[in-house]
Amino acid sequence: MEQSSASHDIGYCGALLQQYDKDRFYLGLLADEHVRPSLWALFAFQHEIAKTREVVTETTMGLIRLQWWRDGIGEIYDGKPPRANEVLPPLAQAIKKYDLKRADLDALVYAREFDLEDMIPADMKGMIHYAEYTNAPLNRLALQVLDATYDNEIVETLSTAYGLCGLLYAAPFHAAQRRCYLPANLLAKHKMSERDLYEFKNWDTALAPVVQDIATKAHALIDSVSNKPVPLYLRRLRLISSMKLKTLKNAHYNLLDSRLTMPPPLFHLRLAIGR
Repeated sequence: MEQSSASHDIGYCGALLQQYDKDRFYLGLLADEHVRPSLWALFAFQHEIAKTREVVTETTMGLIRLQWWRDGIGEIYDGKPPRANEVLPPLAQAIKKYDLKRADLDALVYAREFDLEDMIPADMKGMIHYAEYTNAPLNRLALQVLDATYDNEIVETLSTAYGLCGLLYAAPFHAAQRRCYLPANLLAKHKMSERDLYEFKNWDTALAPVVQDIATKAHALIDSVSNKPVPLYLRRLRLISSMKLKTLKNAHYNLLDSRLTMPPPLFHLRLAIGR
């Protein structure tokens, strides 16, 4: 697997996230120092399996890559030394230190097999399931590291909202690879063809109402748990989603608007205080 030099201050996993997944980099950075390496190891693991579709040209090769990670996790739980890799040794330490649930790690790997099918979700339900399954297990593991009490329904709800936001913001990147995670029935409803999507045509007209429908659903998920007690980690996750949705609205749901490439106003300060 890929290796790289890392910052002496934040380690390989932190440096990886700082470059490729700034949301989760800051979620780890804002946690107490003693849990930070474990959170970054979890998030780096998520990054590695999530990029599988990007680094393979054939489904079989993608499945082999995911199986490599699945086997590596299995060996850790079997008490074997972690494989020679930048992410697995710190992840092994986190697993042992916090007795992390293997089922959630396996679920994250399994969810990424969908990426290799190159199938568009049929409807909003399919997109929601994907957003939940690729995010909720990771957030349960993070909360386990943080020793936080949580309601699993709230974890799933806020994970799904965050996942929907992530899929919207990543849509230009996916389209450049001729991939799509937006519901087929919504694209059809608003007369947005796959061809136009992949050729970046009509994104500010036909695609914008599709984005608005998905953003409205993400808003509704956030609002559904607004009056319930939520641990700080999930409050920060909710805040990231809310700020991204506000930026989307200000950009009139045009995913190509340059405002989506910049942090929202006071992003770091608001994230630090959790509101």
